[in-house]
Amino acid sequence: MSYPSVKKVLEASGINTETATAAELRTVLWETFKRDLAEGVNHLTGLAQRVKEGGERLLDIQDPNSQLGKQLIRLVGTDIARGICQQQLGVAFGIYNCCSIVAASEQSGLNMTMQEQIKLQNGVLASADC
Repeated sequence: MSYPSVKKVLEASGINTETATAAELRTVLWETFKRDLAEGVNHLTGLAQRVKEGGERLLDIQDPNSQLGKQLIRLVGTDIARGICQQQLGVAFGIYNCCSIVAASEQSGLNMTMQEQIKLQNGVLASADC
């Protein structure tokens, strides 16, 4: 289970998923992320802060088999979770395979390229076995 605290968060908030608004559901998921994936949320928060301060695109390579790497995959590797993280943190995120997070101030600034994807797979930038 990717987000084991979701049931507890729902119960504590009294939110019914069948009648909840999109904003309520986002709040439930964000709270769940902070509980279940705290290291990943803290890491993304730090990346977002660096992007906001420096204005530059960041490529952050993590070991996909580490606790942090696994949490980042769960936070940025799915459309729903990535969208919530982007909204909450105010920056855009992208992901190459399972171990390389890209952060930029806007979606257009992610500049995800096939060349970079290849470099991440052939050992030029990273050689993690995802």
